[in-house]
Parts: sequence; C-alpha cells; structure tokens
Amino acid sequence: MTILEYKQKYFDDNACPPGEHHFVAVYLLEKFNFIPDYINPDGEKNIPGDIVFCNKEKDKIISFEVKVTKKNKKSFTFTAKQFNEWFVYEKKIPDYLIALTQNYIFIINFSSFIEKYKMNNKVEQIQKGKKRNSSTFSEDCLKQYCSDNESITLVGENISEEDINQKIRTFFDKFNKEIKNVYK
Repeated sequence: MTILEYKQKYFDDNACPPGEHHFVAVYLLEKFNFIPDYINPDGEKNIPGDIVFCNKEKDKIISFEVKVTKKNKKSFTFTAKQFNEWFVYEKKIPDYLIALTQNYIFIINFSSFIEKYKMNNKVEQIQKGKKRNSSTFSEDCLKQYCSDNESITLVGENISEEDINQKIRTFFDKFNKEIKNVYK
C-alpha cells in the first residue's frame, strides 16, 4: 500500500481517521525488513517510541515515535510524560519521529527536531495535574523544525506519486540498514 492509498482510504475529513496504532499496523510495518521487538510499548518505561528494534545483548536500539493527526486537525500533541522526558530532560529519546498529517508525512531525526524546536521555543516541564499534554505540534511547526528532505508533501505541489513513494523508500532503505546493524 502506498501512502496516498492509505490517505485516500483512511483520511476522510468528515470521519475520524484511525490513530497511530492503525497507521503502524496497516502502513508502516510492511516497510521494515525486520519484525520489531516492541510495537507501542507504552507499559515499558525504559523503551522510547512506538516501533522499537533492540538487541538487548549488545545494548543497541533504534526506535520510532509515530504521530497521526486527528479529524480536521493539522496538529498533534505529546503526552506530558513524553514531552518532559524528551524535550525537557532529553533522556530516552526515540531515534526518529514519523508524523502523518493531512498534507504531509514527516520523517525526522528526533534529537535534531528537539534541538531546533528548543532554539525557537521556551521549554518548561509540564506539571503533573496541571496539563495532560504538550502544546500542539502543527504542520507549520514541523516544517519549520525539519529540513526539506525530512518532509514529503502529499498534496498541493507538483510531485508525482512515484516521487513520493521513492522518497519514502529511500528513508526506509536507510532505516533497514540501521536496523540490520542493531542485530549484528
């Protein structure tokens, strides 16, 4: 399935698109050459991200946090725990962020994204009980804090479906090489 087929089938502005677990299961998993060791390991406090490949014997890991925008929105949030751990304290950070929005798919190095975000925003710990999630991360915000080669437009520009799919394949070829090294 291509990203445009996924968007056409599951992203209807009049309906609520499925969330990140659906996107992981239906679209992303088939892009990897390896079976992840963890998928959405929310109960595993030591493992960051939604898709995780790890070699516990050699203490090697590569992880991907996945976000999908909801109905009629072009933004998403991180939980307070994720925001505090990743943006405030910069510990246990996933390696990559894959974010599917109405008009884009972003595939971003997470540490680089945090660094660029912090250069332009005051980052403060979210206090327990005060707020449950981070402020929103919109398409515009993501575009601002990632390089052009980390965002792939899905609508509105003169880019062919084959070019979109080739860009995505290039990312996953790189990821599959990194994952292979985790298991060496």
